[in-house]
Amino acid sequence: MEDPQHSSAKRQQHAQTFTSHITHTSLECQLLSTQAPKTELENKLREKDVYIKTLKRDQQFLAEREQAEWEEKEKEWDAGAEEKRKAEADLGMSLFELEVVVMQHRVTSGVRLVEFLSQDLDCGVMFLCGRPVFCKLLLVDLMLTSLHLMTPSRPS
Repeated sequence: MEDPQHSSAKRQQHAQTFTSHITHTSLECQLLSTQAPKTELENKLREKDVYIKTLKRDQQFLAEREQAEWEEKEKEWDAGAEEKRKAEADLGMSLFELEVVVMQHRVTSGVRLVEFLSQDLDCGVMFLCGRPVFCKLLLVDLMLTSLHLMTPSRPS
């Protein structure tokens, strides 16, 4: 016959082994149940990283495109300003030439010099080669020169 203590110790050992096995199985189940959500979260994280990289790349592309468009607009504005300056200079020269023709016509049509000089020749300031020129003084000088050239010289 077996010793009752021995059989009780054996039962107790079997119970501990069974409890240990149950606990171990329970922990394995918990581990497996947490690994699936962990893998799912890792996949989502990778997807979000890819999405963030795509957004950053798009942002960089848009910033570069905006910079290029801005530079193009600046070039267009500069070109427009240059064209405007040239047009204004051409217009100033045209007005100047017109005033010279009018003065020459007045001189050749017999308007006396005193009457001509007493008229108000206020044509303001024009820009010649980028510098201001007072038209009234220049026109009077041109008129005197043309008058001098047009008057016949007397034989001495």
